[in-house]
Amino acid sequence: MGVKGQEPKKHHFVPVTYLNAFCNSKGKLWIYDKQNIKKEPLEKKPKNEAFKKYYNSIQKPDGTWDHGSLEDTFSIFENAWPRTRTIIVEAHNSKNLEMPDCFLNFMALQCVRVPLWRSIYFKAIKNGQIPRPVSTQNPKITIMKSLVKIIVPIIKSMDFQLLTNKTEVPFITSDNPVIWFRPRKDIRDLKPYGFKQDVTPIILLFPLTSEHLMYGSTNLKQFDKCEWYECRQRRPKETFFKELNKYICLFAHQRIYASENKFTCLISKYSDKSPIIKSFGRDGTVNLAFGKARNE
Repeated sequence: MGVKGQEPKKHHFVPVTYLNAFCNSKGKLWIYDKQNIKKEPLEKKPKNEAFKKYYNSIQKPDGTWDHGSLEDTFSIFENAWPRTRTIIVEAHNSKNLEMPDCFLNFMALQCVRVPLWRSIYFKAIKNGQIPRPVSTQNPKITIMKSLVKIIVPIIKSMDFQLLTNKTEVPFITSDNPVIWFRPRKDIRDLKPYGFKQDVTPIILLFPLTSEHLMYGSTNLKQFDKCEWYECRQRRPKETFFKELNKYICLFAHQRIYASENKFTCLISKYSDKSPIIKSFGRDGTVNLAFGKARNE
């Protein structure tokens, strides 16, 4: 948020309160440019990263701009996040966590507010793949509402388990931190997201801190029996957690955030792949594939 009495200019699409949990001892993040991985990573404070000027500004019917309303709404969830995260982490001994609504709401909001999804839907509107919002609707709000209607039922159908990482390989996160997919033996065969619910488990990964990652499935019992899960759980924890970081890299849009400067080699393997539009269904659902994302 901006100075009191002034409308904010820096609109974060990944909250500072979320990124704080991935900082090093200096209170800074290592920031990797996925699409230019040869560039040395930068070390910054979270308040100076993951934002765009007036990203959440809304044009009012009279042509003037409202720079603060969406930011004020988001700040309610952002300010509550540290406490919400603490509640989840303290309940880590439970194998099947009951997720409080504040956690599910934050996770859903973090899905729909990031540039990846906004760019996908703006492109679809521009190309006529989905209807342009009527003049009384703001496109940014319309996009988020449309995505929430799709995403929330999937999230609410999931069982969750918290993974605690005490290895020397911390969890990383990105500018697209909430990811899900249908498991495949080989990561090269993976398709991003997927919105139709069927008998095939959907796996969700959401890093909470450098030491904690929320791990979900549409059917945890079925998930425990799935070959993807079993073969990975038989590996040493450090190997398993390294593999989870691969998925974070693959789904990242443009930026990856870490507490340590040792992930360049890993990220370089997925620097030419991000979720991109494959097609849109007649009902407005999006079908994605992995491909080269354009710099924006």
